[in-house]
Amino acid sequence: MTSRLRFVLSASVIALVCDASVARAQLPTTRLQSVFPAGVERGESVVVNVRGTEVGGVSGLWFDHPGLRAFHLKGTSFRVVAATTVPAGPHDVRAIGPLGVSNPRVFVVGDSPESNEVEPNDTPDQATSLAFNRVVNGEIAASPDVDCYAFEGKKGRRVRIDLTAARLESRLDATIRLYGPGNVELAESRDDHGGDPFLDVVPPADGRYVVKVRDVVFGGSPEHVYRLELTDRPMLDALVPVSAAPGARTTFTLMGRGLTSAAESSRKGSLLETLTVTIDVPAAAGGWAATGAGALLVPASESSRRGFPYAFVKDGRASNALFVAVARDAVVVEREPNDAPGAQAVVPPCEISGSFGVPGDVDAYRFAAKKGEVWRVEAEAERLGSAADPVFTVERVDADGTRHEVASAEDAPDPAGTPNFNQSSVDAGLRWVVSDDGVYQVVASDLYSSQRGDPRLFYRLRIRREKPDFDLFATPTNVTLPEGIVVGAGGRAGMTVIARRIDGHARPIRVEAVDLPPGVRSEPVVIAANQTRATLVLSADAGAPPLVGPFRVWGRELASDRKETLDFQRGGARAASEIEREAVPAGLTSPSVNNQPGAVRVDRGLMLAVRPIAAYRVTAAPSILSAAKGEAVEARVEVERLPGFDAAVQVVGDFPANFASEAATIDVAAGKTSGVLRFKVNPNTPAGLYSFVLRGNAPVRFSVDPAAKDKPTFNVSEPSNALTIQVR
Repeated sequence: MTSRLRFVLSASVIALVCDASVARAQLPTTRLQSVFPAGVERGESVVVNVRGTEVGGVSGLWFDHPGLRAFHLKGTSFRVVAATTVPAGPHDVRAIGPLGVSNPRVFVVGDSPESNEVEPNDTPDQATSLAFNRVVNGEIAASPDVDCYAFEGKKGRRVRIDLTAARLESRLDATIRLYGPGNVELAESRDDHGGDPFLDVVPPADGRYVVKVRDVVFGGSPEHVYRLELTDRPMLDALVPVSAAPGARTTFTLMGRGLTSAAESSRKGSLLETLTVTIDVPAAAGGWAATGAGALLVPASESSRRGFPYAFVKDGRASNALFVAVARDAVVVEREPNDAPGAQAVVPPCEISGSFGVPGDVDAYRFAAKKGEVWRVEAEAERLGSAADPVFTVERVDADGTRHEVASAEDAPDPAGTPNFNQSSVDAGLRWVVSDDGVYQVVASDLYSSQRGDPRLFYRLRIRREKPDFDLFATPTNVTLPEGIVVGAGGRAGMTVIARRIDGHARPIRVEAVDLPPGVRSEPVVIAANQTRATLVLSADAGAPPLVGPFRVWGRELASDRKETLDFQRGGARAASEIEREAVPAGLTSPSVNNQPGAVRVDRGLMLAVRPIAAYRVTAAPSILSAAKGEAVEARVEVERLPGFDAAVQVVGDFPANFASEAATIDVAAGKTSGVLRFKVNPNTPAGLYSFVLRGNAPVRFSVDPAAKDKPTFNVSEPSNALTIQVR
């Protein structure tokens, strides 16, 4: 045991709630809440401070790109150096300390000079100077802070004011107001660019202009960080089409500001400009390129997308990036007018690139279909980064033009039902089986079409064949707080692997962790047929040294639903029809509050930390079981306590949904080391393979400071080794 970390187990027992949707109690971990300043110019360095819980002992920072390096100065201060090879855009940063590795936060690498706001700047006469094409890092540090910035505007010279906060995962819900000479308010913005404010103005006169930044409800904290830029760089609002075939040279129409000459741009004012460009679509655009370093952030609601980010470059300055989806079928561009009576003819399978350009816009697409055909119809907008909220109906069209609704779709629910990776979105989709030969049409509109219409409300309508498939996501088990994956030496830690089943995919999926750091092991588990998650257990050897390192998780669908298939190793022989996928790292970026799930996104790397010591270790045997439906099962439980620790540990079965017909709990009393846990397989459980864990629970008194006299008590849950049962 080190002098830095010391545990004391108390003698009482606290019950464990074992539902997988409930957060597991753990010892304190480092949680990163913000980094200030939140970015650096490429090729430069900056001194940053990390903020969060348990960050006092943090000694290092991990970044998703090797060109970003951090040097510890003192306390929570680091000098971060960005090499010229680092891609511009958002990156992941994690804090490393004696409690392991933290959750990631966003750190931006930019291509403009940067500075920090100068306090006090609460009033226009105290305003921090704002220079063209320079980023200022600021924070609304306390309520009701207001930050003021001033710049010299020139009559007729168009300027754009872009504030980044939501795109930093900041708590700031920002609003900005622009005041001209004479303190005349000229414009206001709140949610105009990815949940952030954005102003595009042509100053009416030469003079001093003031920008006021505040939280919309006058909130403030060290987590209310932002980046503000006064710029004439180009700005993209939309592009058409929204998808393209990988590897194809494709012509796009860009819509935005600053795409043409400066004079033409200023003449148009806030009107959108258009420009035609030709793009060589990457051949690998069908992968997870959109989650690579420097690319766009991918929230859970958009995690099904495949494609690449595109930014327009003018005079050496890059615009913001838009997402371009990979096309799997023929791409069709909407042609107006195409309302329901004048529907546009299409031939499925296809995908249509359109927009709800004016209030009340309704777009219809007509085609012939035959009885018994099965089609997946999907309207994507949120998954493309669009603000549209699409809904649609499927109609049969008679020879006389009479229309009959046969199906409809609105918001898509979370397909996996997992609070720590909620994938629900406002996009719409359905499975449609054609009942009769005939002519049909899909009629799409925006849910708020009576109130709005704009070319920037773009969408992608897909009418495609079914193709069963799955995606995997690897997340920490905590469903309420952001955290990293940390295992104590001699102990175990669990992580949740989530399967998003596509187009009715139902086969079991074998999951394993690979490329683990030295001293860490893991056994394969199975996500049962038609189930969406399983707990993957990581075990650290006793005496394993403290470390932080990357690893990966892979999954393979199983053609055979028998326990022998657990012996498969990745890269070995498999049935030709079996699909293999790497799990995508993901996690919470904001806490869940009042039963409302927190924000979740795809991460840039799966990281594991080993810390010096665990409190206890639960082992169950045998690890491979077999039972008939309705049959009682026994597992022998061993509790190994580290020397000097002796407390009662409660052990509870953490089973897949609807698997066990009764709760399974045993208490291993203080001074005892073993017991037998009994449970009964639900008589309605389908035959097949199921993996699960047992969870120990005990109160642990702990303090980072080994000299502390009063150590608070934490209810600590530790998973057992993984068990897999063949239900006959």
